[in-house]
Amino acid sequence: MAAPKEETTLSTLEGDTAPDDEVEDEHFRPIGTIFLLGCFVVALVLLWLSVYIILLSRGVTV
Repeated sequence: MAAPKEETTLSTLEGDTAPDDEVEDEHFRPIGTIFLLGCFVVALVLLWLSVYIILLSRGVTV
C-alpha cells in the first residue's frame, strides 16, 4: 500500500504564524519614535523658555 499523500494547503505554504506572534505585534511600542518625539518636545519647551527669559530681561511692554 502507498502512503497517503500529504495535502499542501495555502496555510502551509505561507507558514502559519503562531498566536504568540500576533499578540506581540499588537503590543508593539515604537520606542525610537517616542524618544524622538520626547526630544522634540523638550527642545521646543527650551526654545520657548529662552525666548520668554529674553523678553523678561528686556522689560515687559504692552
